[in-house]
Amino acid sequence: MVVRTYTMHIRGMTCDGCSGRVSSVLLSNPGIIEAKISHNSNSGVIVADETILPREIIKIIQSTGFEANEK
Repeated sequence: MVVRTYTMHIRGMTCDGCSGRVSSVLLSNPGIIEAKISHNSNSGVIVADETILPREIIKIIQSTGFEANEK
């Protein structure tokens, strides 16, 4: 299995609840191995297997109501 790490810029998070929600939604998707999301830095580090593309991670984050793009 090939594992990749992506760093995302995430806009709109204001508290630990926001970052926790993004993390939970990401981790509920098969292929996402780890998600470290920080509202303080407006960023996230996501570890995923080769079945997940960056654009899919962005769509997942957007589904939680926040904007994202790869750093």
